[in-house]
Parts: sequence; C-alpha cells; structure tokens
Amino acid sequence: MLLKNKIKVLYDEELKKQTDAYSYYIENVKDAVIAGNTDNNEGEHENVPFICMNGEDIKFVCEDEHVRTYEYADYFIYESKKGISSTEEKAELVTNAIKLNADLIYSDVDCITCYGKRAFPFYKPEYSVDTARCFDYFTDFYAVKKVKSRMELELLENIAHVSKPLFHYVLENNNSNPNEIYKLNNRSYLTDGFYLESGETDDVKDRISIIIPSKDNPGLLRTCLLGIAKAKIKSRINTLEVVVVDNGSIDNNKSIITSDIERIKAENSGLTVKYLYEKSDFNFSLMCNKGADESSGDYFLFLNDDIEITDELFLLKLVYFAKMDHVGACGVKLLYPGDERRIQHIGITSLKLAGPTHKLSTFRDSETLYFGRNRGIHNCLAVTGACLMVSREKYFKTGGFHDKMKVGYNDVDLCVSLYEQGFLNVVNNECILIHHESVTRGHDAASFEKSDRLDKERNILYERHPWLLSDIDPYYNVNLAEDFLEYRVNVIPDFEKRDYESKQDWKAAKFAARKDKGKAEEIKDKPLFYNLEKVNIEREYVSLSGWALINKKDNYLFDTYLGVKAADDSWHVFNTAKVFREDLAKVFKEARFTGLSGFFARIPKQLISIAGLNDDKQRFALILKNKQTGKRYYAGFTKSDI
Repeated sequence: MLLKNKIKVLYDEELKKQTDAYSYYIENVKDAVIAGNTDNNEGEHENVPFICMNGEDIKFVCEDEHVRTYEYADYFIYESKKGISSTEEKAELVTNAIKLNADLIYSDVDCITCYGKRAFPFYKPEYSVDTARCFDYFTDFYAVKKVKSRMELELLENIAHVSKPLFHYVLENNNSNPNEIYKLNNRSYLTDGFYLESGETDDVKDRISIIIPSKDNPGLLRTCLLGIAKAKIKSRINTLEVVVVDNGSIDNNKSIITSDIERIKAENSGLTVKYLYEKSDFNFSLMCNKGADESSGDYFLFLNDDIEITDELFLLKLVYFAKMDHVGACGVKLLYPGDERRIQHIGITSLKLAGPTHKLSTFRDSETLYFGRNRGIHNCLAVTGACLMVSREKYFKTGGFHDKMKVGYNDVDLCVSLYEQGFLNVVNNECILIHHESVTRGHDAASFEKSDRLDKERNILYERHPWLLSDIDPYYNVNLAEDFLEYRVNVIPDFEKRDYESKQDWKAAKFAARKDKGKAEEIKDKPLFYNLEKVNIEREYVSLSGWALINKKDNYLFDTYLGVKAADDSWHVFNTAKVFREDLAKVFKEARFTGLSGFFARIPKQLISIAGLNDDKQRFALILKNKQTGKRYYAGFTKSDI
C-alpha cells in the first residue's frame, strides 16, 4: 500500500505539471510567494482574505479612487485597489529597492480567482520605456523613493524589477479575462491607433528609402510597389525612394519587373524607384547593404518583396519611432495571409534553448494575448528584417547587416548591435501588414543543407554577442519557459523538453520478443486499448505519440513502453513520457485515472524502417507494466492494424 500511495503522489504531481503548471510552480519553486500568507488577514473580499496594513513598519497613508498608498522606510508603496498584497510582499518589494538603490521598483503580478486560487501570472519585462508609455504595466504595484515621488517617470534614473508576483488582482467572476487588465493609454493615440504628436499632420519632410531584396518574384513585387505608392500619397511623404536589389531574376522576369517599375514611376510623381540588377548567390545582408549604399534617405526601410501593404499609414507609424533619439530599429506586426489572422511576427525574443524566436507566431490575433503582448507598442530585443526601419546614421554606426550571415539571424544581429550601443528597438502592433513568408527563397527548414546553414549563422550571432547565451532577454522573464512560442510558466513536462530521448529497456525488449505473434486481433478481448496517432520524422529521431490504457484498472499504476521491430527481427523497446489526455475518460468510462494515458517517445531513426512507416508495415509493440505488481499487458501491431 505504501508503494501504491507513492506512485499516486508522483502521478498527481505530473498531472499538476501538465494541467495546472502555475500552481505547481508556486508550490515547488524556491522563493515562491504564497498570497495571503500572513497573520494580519481581516475581512473578506469575494471569499479571498483581504490584507490589512496595520503593522508597525508599513503604514497606510491614503487612498484615492484607484490606488492605495503606504509608507515604508524611504519609499511610498502604491497598489491598485483591484487587488491585494501582503505585508511581507510589500516589505520584499522595498527591501529589493533598497538593495538596488532603485528610484522606482515594480514586481510581477498574478490573479486570484473567485475560488481563491492563484492563476494567470504576468511575468513582466525589465523596464521598457516605450511599452510603459503605451501600457501602465507596472503601476498596479510599485514603490518609489519619497524624494522622487513627484518626478516624471522619464526623469527617474534607476527603475528596477522584482521577477516574482508580489501583487494579486482579484477577479470578480469566472468570466473575467486577465489579458484585458492592461489597457492602451489612449491619451497618446489619434485615429488609426498610433502615436502622433499634436500638430504633426503636415507633409512629412523626412527622406525615406525603401530597400527591397528580390528575385524572380514579379507578381508579389508589383503588389508591394503598388502598396508603397498608395502609402506615399496617404501618408503625405514628400521624398520617397525605392531601391529594388535583384540578385539574378531570369530574363523574362527581369523584363516584367523593369516594365512594372517604369509604369509605377510614371503613374506616381515624386516616387523614385531604382533597379539594381546583378547575378549572385542569395545573400540578404549584402543585398541590403548594397541597397543602403545606393540610397539617399535619412531613414532606411528594409522590406521583403513578399510583404503586402494593408496599412497605407505604415510609413508614418514606422518613421514616428525611428526618428526618436533613443530608438534603434522599428518593426510592425506581420500576419500570415488568410482569414484566420494568425501572427507571424510581433517582435523577436532571444531564448537560451530555442534561440531567437517569434513569440506567439501562428496564434490568432483576434484575441488579446498575454496581457496585451499583441496590442499597442512594445520594446523588444529585435524585429524582423522583413519590415525594419532604422535611421541612416544608426544603421551605419553599427556597420549594417553582417554579410557572413547570408540568410538567417542578420536582422537579430543588427538589432542586438543597436541595443548594445544603447538604443531600444520597438515593434508597433498597431501597424499591421501581411507577410507571404519565404516565398522567394523557401523555408529554412526545408532541407538539411538549409538547416545546417542556419545553425552556422546562429553560431556567428552568438560569437558576436555571447551574452545572448547566458543572459535572459531583458524583454522576457526568468520565470518563463525558454522553448515555446507561447508565454508559459517554466514548468516543462518531459515530453516537451527539447532534449528528451526515450531510453531503451532490455527486459521489456525480451518480453516483446517472446510475446510477439504478429496478430493484433489476439488481444481483442484483453483490457489493453491503444492508438498510435502521430509519427514525426526528425533529423536524428522518430517521435511517436498516442495513448494506451487498461480498462477497469487504476492507470496511474502503469508505465508505458513502445517497441519497434528492427530489420533483423530483434525488438527494441523504449520507455515513454506521460502526456495529459482529457478525452479518454469520456470514452473509457470504466477505466480509472486516465489523465496521463497519453504517451510520447523519441526513438533513434536508424532503428525504424522509414519505408515501413510509409507503407504501414513497420511493426510496433505497446507494453503496459504495473509498477506495483510487475504484471505486463502487451499489444503487437502495425499502423494498418489500428
């Protein structure tokens, strides 16, 4: 019974990791703060203990309609009346402020549901001046030195951040959407949703050069150029120059491009278009640098030819930020084509495990995601070179694009170089264009050759900026996972770990060899049910996933093994990682504890016949072993048997 209880505890722990990761995180991660962990609780607030500040050190000062104010040490503490924080949490905030000699310090936050449960953590970036102008993302809970409490935010020299939720919004009902907590500061917005200083509505005097690398893409290039021509008129740009850099279109396409350019120039007075043609291998960096050298603009916009201009004010929305002294590169929100409005780019994040990543890529833009990350203005470490504006002076100050990075990571390198020189990069989510991604050169993962090249170019990035491998992206957070497109608390089940590899079990392999009879129907009347649902061929491995359970049994007691039969008829059997499956309990109503009856295995490629996978003749085995009794259940099958 003791062993069974221990197995159940481990099962519950893994189930919590996969279904309630944040609760697991705050209960198990060192220094996690528990809301309401104080002896000074008085009263109720929607069934959640409300923290009253009557301690000797932290003194209540005053409150207005939205904010409660406290005094502690040499700081004033401000907290929103929409949530709570304990005495200990206030003291921790100020203790960190004193340690860091901060003029102002803020913390991460989370929410407390109407059931009293902590959920929906917002792990914030380090202080981001342009984000802060758009969102009051830190004013829900912060402390400021008394002597500087009346100063403007821009005048504060040291703004610090505690990477831990010390404040807790109280959600009034189950329908509350925590992502809607942070609203855009509309005081700085005019029509079309972008920053525009009052009075700056006359013709734009700044000279802008748009540099477009292109080859054998006349249709998309024509669409792009026509969109630019309309944007020039709508945005009232006086001087607009387009430089098309072609590295070797075939003669017929070259002729079409030349004709299109001449017609567009003739129909749009004041629009200059240069066509630079030279046959060469594709090198995005060299092509951009060549275009910059041939351009006369005060501001460079590097633009892919597969960008569809759907916002005729996009030039204004870019140059507004690019002309700011503190801004390096400015980018836009890019969506994939189609009615689903799926995100391709809202800024690039440097992840130590995954490398530079387009966070929230492929997610729907119709919803507000991760506390407004796909809305408004945000500072980020880098923006994509598919649509990137930077001033001429700042571009040449960094040396431009690094030409050893021919295809990948050159935009990240440029933006990181700008950041290292003290400039901040910005993405404007209120400026939305469509990106027909990689139409010209194809996708980087399409072949091993392209993948190898990408790896080498990423290594160049890390050689030039080694801190990317050791430091957290300043616009990310140490509490967030380093290997996913979504913003997820850093609790990663085994099956989602990038380096997960199934281990071979020789005893299970011997068992499979003895039991294999080649007929799946032999186990029809047995209690083992299963399905192999997905097979994915990776570079060195084959990953397989599905589900398996024992009917009328406590399934938390079972480990699942997956076997493959090699060409020499020997069996190789591997352990699997457990995967949460909510659907199985609805189908198998007599099976108990089916929550982790999904499985995932990653098996060395050389052991599996790829041809056998293609024609469904590769033989597999599933073995479920009772951890308490050692009893095994077996099924041998091919994909065609299922």
